[in-house]
Amino acid sequence: MKPPPKRLALLLAGISASSIAAFAAQSNPPSNEAMRRHYDAAFRLQSQGRTAEADAEHKLFLAAALERVADARANIGEYGQAAPAYEEAVQLSPGDIALHLEYAEAALDAEDPAKAKLLAEQALALLPPTASPRSDAESRAHAEYVLGRALWNTGDHKGALERYQAAAALDPSFDHIYAIGATYLTLADKPAAAKVFARMLAKFGDTAAVRMRLGRGYALAADYPEAIQEFKAALAKDDRLPGLHYSLGAATMQAESEKGYAAAEAEFRKELALNPKDTYSYPQLAHIALRRRDYQQAEIDLARADELAPGDPETALKWAQLYTETGRPAETEAALRRAIAETLNPARNHYEIQKAHYQLGRLLIQDGNLDEGKQEVAISEQLLEQNRLQDEASLSGKLVVQAPLRRTHLARPDEIAQEKRFEAQIAPAIASSYDNLGVHAAVRDDYASAAACFASAEQWNPALPGIEDKLARAASMASTAWNSSSRE
Repeated sequence: MKPPPKRLALLLAGISASSIAAFAAQSNPPSNEAMRRHYDAAFRLQSQGRTAEADAEHKLFLAAALERVADARANIGEYGQAAPAYEEAVQLSPGDIALHLEYAEAALDAEDPAKAKLLAEQALALLPPTASPRSDAESRAHAEYVLGRALWNTGDHKGALERYQAAAALDPSFDHIYAIGATYLTLADKPAAAKVFARMLAKFGDTAAVRMRLGRGYALAADYPEAIQEFKAALAKDDRLPGLHYSLGAATMQAESEKGYAAAEAEFRKELALNPKDTYSYPQLAHIALRRRDYQQAEIDLARADELAPGDPETALKWAQLYTETGRPAETEAALRRAIAETLNPARNHYEIQKAHYQLGRLLIQDGNLDEGKQEVAISEQLLEQNRLQDEASLSGKLVVQAPLRRTHLARPDEIAQEKRFEAQIAPAIASSYDNLGVHAAVRDDYASAAACFASAEQWNPALPGIEDKLARAASMASTAWNSSSRE
């Protein structure tokens, strides 16, 4: 086999004197100093001809930078865009335990428990067998806790309980112990949960905040009388704790249905008197007003709910109900379409959105739009079937695997703009590091790696000088080398 020409490395090696001015102009969050240190070290080492050490620093910088990018994307709800950045960061820094767990928590938010489980297990495998230093114990406890959450979301509640217990043994924090009690409630072992909660009151204090958390644990397990009892105990200690009046009102509605509406409404009003920007109380008040057919009050409450929490599909569904009951079909259709567009997870609330698809389909058919109307009815039927399968799986203890959510929530325009600014600032530095990794790979005659690095550099900064030529040359030489190897 004839070796590829060594001179290609020289043609590729136009290492640009990359600047970190844009990178340094960021708002200096805590991790920027570490990233900048790796970035500076990489260029200092390669200027000294120590390319292997420089490559290690480039990769440390890239792993940290890509983790920041992934976190920023996840924070605006774009898990579909965050996941590739997390994957790339993990490949660059496979031994980073914190990175694995950060990615796992983002996966949990995106209803991807299988991925979260894998990442948490990998994090645990990276830890030393015995957690003697305090930092190791805390890391292992956090990994056990994240793994427990992943198992719980796959329906393995007993497995989750074991992991929560392991986490609490290493780090008896409030969240770790609370997870044990809440899981006992899920497993219908109320006496065991009560013992855990009693120990929590002794350990963390019999405060309003602790009582409210215990009440929410009972409420999430549909044990509403116990939830109401805990919320009232919390109120006796502090009747101004944010969220407490709302929690009592919601539990009262669930426990007593319409009989409890008056008492629940009073609690929601008390919550708003203390916290006028509470995003949860207005939708509940609108629900009560709709049940009373007080459409004027319902419209006031829904308008305020939209103002405080735009993009909530539950509010859109209530608008659709209001418009339907007041004979406004055009507004009903618009509200139904909005509810569908804002429902990022169709499985939410037992596929409640299927009702919107069905109602929209019937409206469209009545209006003469047969094709689209039939499509919406068909979607409704598909969602009903998925709900049935999910219910059957829950009874059998199995998990219905669904695709992870590409979007976990709708971000505000200012949040999106901030994330885009961050990526624009850091992209040149990311591209520069990939560019230099590509050059160093070409010098080693590793043209496949060089081409991959140049492709990444071009992705992050298409305007990087000479990047198209470098990528084309490296790809050509990689192909030539592969073909020569195949012929041999």
